[in-house]
Amino acid sequence: NGRTSKRYYATLFFGDKNKIQPSEQQSKNRQHGESKSERHTSSFMRVTDLEVEASSSTPPLGAKPGSKGRWAQLVPGYDNELQAVFKALEKAGLDAISDESLWTAADKMTERIFRSRVEQGYPTIMDHEGTAQDSSVLMWNGIFYDSYLECDIPAIRSSGIIAMEAVCLADLLLDSSRTQLYNKFCLDRTDEILYFNDFHTESVTKVVRTKSKHPLLPNPFEFVTLMHARKLEPEDCHGEGFLIVSRAVTLSNEKIDPKASEILLNVNLIKKIDGVVGKCEMINMNHGNSPMIPTFLVKKLGADGAISFLNNIRSLCH
Repeated sequence: NGRTSKRYYATLFFGDKNKIQPSEQQSKNRQHGESKSERHTSSFMRVTDLEVEASSSTPPLGAKPGSKGRWAQLVPGYDNELQAVFKALEKAGLDAISDESLWTAADKMTERIFRSRVEQGYPTIMDHEGTAQDSSVLMWNGIFYDSYLECDIPAIRSSGIIAMEAVCLADLLLDSSRTQLYNKFCLDRTDEILYFNDFHTESVTKVVRTKSKHPLLPNPFEFVTLMHARKLEPEDCHGEGFLIVSRAVTLSNEKIDPKASEILLNVNLIKKIDGVVGKCEMINMNHGNSPMIPTFLVKKLGADGAISFLNNIRSLCH
């Protein structure tokens, strides 16, 4: 019937010690690094807007000639360099999704409900909220200047209640084998590189390849994306929960396609709700560049996608 019990979400990454572990070879790579073929087992990420030193003076194949962009080469095993980049990406994501001055309510309902939360705190959560019967989604619009692309690009922020424990929702989003449960346009998602899956620090970082086909677009499209997830910390000022930040990367043996769509910065902020069991709040930010798609269509696809993303996850909850 398309529904899935909440018990189905066995935690793969954050919930217990039964986690997916790196292979023996990956563990050796992490300890000793790689030599002969590291450019073919790594990825490159743009860090122009991040507070981090670029670790690579050579950009990936197909990078914009003469651009001001800085790149970091992410090589498994070089943990200190990797953590510096990932922490900078975390900060960029948290700053962007949390700064209210960057966002404008997309409708009067969002404006009214958000103002009420600021003034009176979180309202009582009703039984139906976060389930398949709930279609309420708060929406904001934002415009972010991208220094590498040298243009303003629209972004979308969305928020809604999900009838699922925060840890289960974080695991669902990280589990590539379950992507098609909530992303109806996804043809396939595979894990390309596993950087971290650390039980002690409870962080997960990997590169995934997603192939999708939207009915309004003539051809399938593909994203290669780094996903970095960790538990929320007290200094984040968002309570308990999880943070997932994502950005496009280029694998070392592949070439950048200047006409391809690119994820500039996606954020999933998954927050426990005080006093509420079995439900959490998810706040999402989507910021991408699609040079071959008209701007008006990008905005429509972005808004529709943000709403359907939340509602498709709710459809899995009783």
